[in-house]
Amino acid sequence: MGNPAFPEEHFLDVRRVGDADDDRFNQRGKRRRIGRLGDAADAQAFDCVAAPVRDGGNLEAGARERGRHRLAHRTEPHETDAGNHERPFGRCLRITFAGRRSARLMTASVTPAVVRPTFDAMNLSIGKRTRLHRLMYEHGPANGTLMMLPIDQGLEHGPVDFFDNPDAIDTDWIYRLAVEGNFSGIALHVGLAEKYQKHYAGRVPLLLKVNGKTNIPPDDDAFSPLTSSVEDAVRLGADAVGYTLYVGSPSQELDIAQCNEVRRDCDRYGMPLVVWAYPRGSAVKAKGGIDSLYAVDYAARVACEVGADVIKLNEPVWKADDAAKLPKPYNTLEFTDVEGLRKVVKSAGRSLVLVSGGSKMGDEATIHKAHVAMAAGCVGLIFGRNMWQRKWDEAVAMASRIHDVMRDYGQDA
Repeated sequence: MGNPAFPEEHFLDVRRVGDADDDRFNQRGKRRRIGRLGDAADAQAFDCVAAPVRDGGNLEAGARERGRHRLAHRTEPHETDAGNHERPFGRCLRITFAGRRSARLMTASVTPAVVRPTFDAMNLSIGKRTRLHRLMYEHGPANGTLMMLPIDQGLEHGPVDFFDNPDAIDTDWIYRLAVEGNFSGIALHVGLAEKYQKHYAGRVPLLLKVNGKTNIPPDDDAFSPLTSSVEDAVRLGADAVGYTLYVGSPSQELDIAQCNEVRRDCDRYGMPLVVWAYPRGSAVKAKGGIDSLYAVDYAARVACEVGADVIKLNEPVWKADDAAKLPKPYNTLEFTDVEGLRKVVKSAGRSLVLVSGGSKMGDEATIHKAHVAMAAGCVGLIFGRNMWQRKWDEAVAMASRIHDVMRDYGQDA
């Protein structure tokens, strides 16, 4: 039995492996993909006997070339609210198609068919809709996903973050990576925007970060004062502003009030608000930690309720040793990475969710995190150190691989 907190719906995706017989395959009019199971009846040309696979299961099925497909299991999408459907990320199965002339090896995988909140469902103003459309449909993957490149770490962490790749301390190097890697936009503070954005105006959309702090004092009473304004963002041609909100900090009263002023200015100027929703403070640490599902889930909901259009957050982590500290029922909700993140996406309501990359990881771990985020229903990724702490060729190659991931998660406006 699965955890009732994480519903189990499935999606079937059938892809061809290899390019043998592609022309004959297409000439016969057979589909190379079956969409979500709810639409499977439309895919009448496939010879297929298939069932969803969960928990690493596996199935081999033979089918005759001219037969019609049969599905042993069919489910409909789980609707979380208007304009937001979700399904879990699953394992792969293999199906063999035996034709009269040659055998065809196909793969099928249980993958998500995610419908994220639409612009209409988000009730966006004309200005916000226009700017988000530029970010999501005119730059980067340009398919309704986001692939952001942040470079606000110099203020937040200091120059130490540039030691792995000294070239990255030159902000122009970061901008050139944004162009070469075809990112949806760049996120940085006003000082860097003033000095570098002009040369890349129209080519690299700007997300202006309007508050920040250093990491020199402890985070027990975390608060980020304003470093710029929404008016600065408009003057600089930005397509969004970013605000860090420390949920659970003793200074949250000031923080929420300051965020509200930024939110009002964003509404006035038609500027999308991206909230960095970060749990902080000793009380959060005492209740399971800043990366617990309880903390991240709560932060996502707070950001949604204070008016975020997009929420940037970290992936929640299950730590059995800290479970006893968690408030009920989170202390019993053991979860996989996709399940935990999906729960957070649901709590974010009709706000879009971006997943932070965090500290630099290996190549495969970075790609896995991208897959998890998109499978869980996030609109995209905001990976900084996992991009620009790599050398140029490695960073461009990683951006290309991320594009490959995003290609499967497009959605119309």
